[in-house]
Amino acid sequence: MILKHFKLAICLILYCNFFYCFSWENLTSNLRVTDIVIDDNKIYTTTNGGLIILSQEDKTLNSLNFNNDIYPLDLRSVYIDSNKNILLGSNGPIPSIQLLDS
Repeated sequence: MILKHFKLAICLILYCNFFYCFSWENLTSNLRVTDIVIDDNKIYTTTNGGLIILSQEDKTLNSLNFNNDIYPLDLRSVYIDSNKNILLGSNGPIPSIQLLDS
């Protein structure tokens, strides 16, 4: 009897995982900050879930992620060049440097 319930529970778990895995867009976190740069009146913060920009002037917070064409989201560094372009460094799953216009 216990084995029958165990098999039923496993089948239910597998079915739910299969059904819901196609509805996920992404699973990331902005809780782990990896780099911070302050430029003019903005604070740029890279995280494991994308880029966060805090404007000190108007107190707005913008979060950039897949919806803003940032891939991969697991960012490690941020740099602002002399032309105010934002460079984002990532180490995976595809190591890359992304260039964003400010």
